[in-house]
Amino acid sequence: MNKDNGILTLENDIVTPSTMVLAPHHHEWYQARILDRYAGEIYSKERPSKIIETSCLHWMTSPEGIRRAMKFQLDYHKKAPLAIQPELNIFAFPTMSPEQFGCIWIFPWHVWKKGGDKHGSYIIFLNGDRMDFPVSYYVLNKQYQRTCEAFFKYKKFVAEQ
Repeated sequence: MNKDNGILTLENDIVTPSTMVLAPHHHEWYQARILDRYAGEIYSKERPSKIIETSCLHWMTSPEGIRRAMKFQLDYHKKAPLAIQPELNIFAFPTMSPEQFGCIWIFPWHVWKKGGDKHGSYIIFLNGDRMDFPVSYYVLNKQYQRTCEAFFKYKKFVAEQ
């Protein structure tokens, strides 16, 4: 982490096991807001999609390869979760199509409670932080469940080797 004009910024634009949320941010210099379990709010000059891509490459995975694997293994064609670094439990899911500017990436390992209704949803994280999301609870919960299914499928695969 670096301090840039008093604002905590992400070093090397890499998500870590303590990343909870990666969201777009409207600012003159910063394009992403990261919610970290220990550091709190962090800002990046890169777009969330670029941070996801850089993180995958850092952890020796490929976003395209992960998406293909999710389609093959779990038949997920849209809004597929990503196993960015499965051995460190770095899984993430998008709240909407990753091509849309408003897409927020959630890292479910940190979720304590979730709720909402058809108009919006929220998550309370293990560290007590709460964040609201502009998607229905149905969508949020479905994405969460899909990511859990991907996590358990991966763990089962590893255990069978």
